[in-house]
Amino acid sequence: MERLKLIFSLVQDASGSMAGFKMTTSLNGLRYMFQHVFDPEKDSLGVIAYNTQVKTVHRPMAVKHVDVERDLLAIKDFVGEQTATYDALGAAITSLRDMTSDASFAALTKDAVYQMLLVTDGDD
Repeated sequence: MERLKLIFSLVQDASGSMAGFKMTTSLNGLRYMFQHVFDPEKDSLGVIAYNTQVKTVHRPMAVKHVDVERDLLAIKDFVGEQTATYDALGAAITSLRDMTSDASFAALTKDAVYQMLLVTDGDD
């Protein structure tokens, strides 16, 4: 049985409590996931980082067009103060919902599975 297309939204905590080892470990795990889980010909990936602000690194796009090292650097460079977890989750949900209502994404979203991964240490 063929695997369905995956439309994936990554929501990465970039608050101060994630700095250092936690962030390095998290980004290494995301790099591994990118290299071994996603199908570049089928899947789409959106990336959101958050601290006290929410930063959309990029909206969901075909994995084959994603520069994962640029995205990981953008997350690492965004590390800041506190957390705005609910705002970041809201942005990710809106981004995924907008794809379903945008006709230009029709081929991309047909028969797809939507998933979101929140990566955080849970500290404020």
